[in-house]
Amino acid sequence: MMNSIMLVSTGMALGLVGSLHCLGMCGPLVLMAQGASKREGWSAFWIATMPYHAGRILVYTLLAAFLGGVVDAATLPSWQGPISIFFGVLLLAMYFLGMAPSSPLTKQLSTWAYQMFSKQSPGSMFLAGAVNGLLPCGLSLSALLAALSYGSAWGAAQFMMGFGLGTAPALIALVGLGVSLPSSISGLARRLAPHTVLLVGLLLILRGANLGIPFLSPKWKMMAVQTEQPMNQVQPSCCH
Repeated sequence: MMNSIMLVSTGMALGLVGSLHCLGMCGPLVLMAQGASKREGWSAFWIATMPYHAGRILVYTLLAAFLGGVVDAATLPSWQGPISIFFGVLLLAMYFLGMAPSSPLTKQLSTWAYQMFSKQSPGSMFLAGAVNGLLPCGLSLSALLAALSYGSAWGAAQFMMGFGLGTAPALIALVGLGVSLPSSISGLARRLAPHTVLLVGLLLILRGANLGIPFLSPKWKMMAVQTEQPMNQVQPSCCH
């Protein structure tokens, strides 16, 4: 139970820290799409908002569970540390090489999300959130790799669920207040976004370093190799 609380809380912390990134990148689209429902009253606002975030968080959780299960099936428990370091180095490479998730598929997903947004029904808002959950960005990719470093479907799912919950309050407040971010803050969010990838990469490397620091760099249990014979095994007789 305590481990689950820690996983969800850690994911939420990353989501809250990255909220400025979300406001700068996703805020304008969400504000434009959900502004109409806000003007119709608070009831319409919540009917549109909650399904959107539910769809987004559900996709985060299911995607992490699936990929976490693949990692769990393909690795040994004693490899959790090296896996964490590998994902951390991967994020550092993305940061220093200036790689950003961008492809024709990303543009198509954005178009579908906007089309779902425009319908303003609970079902369409849920689908818009689900599609948005598939959109790759530096922050969500960093969170997913951090989730996979836990080496299990359940652990990855809990971390990403917490991450989704952590990113929701800022976006809900943005639409609820009905204000757009000043260009200076939006620009700051875009400049800081890549550094989130760097921070998560360094934390993953620290986590896998096996330094014995609680929560930050825990000691990983190595798999014990059973060399002793069972007590009830009958030993072959050496004489007749």
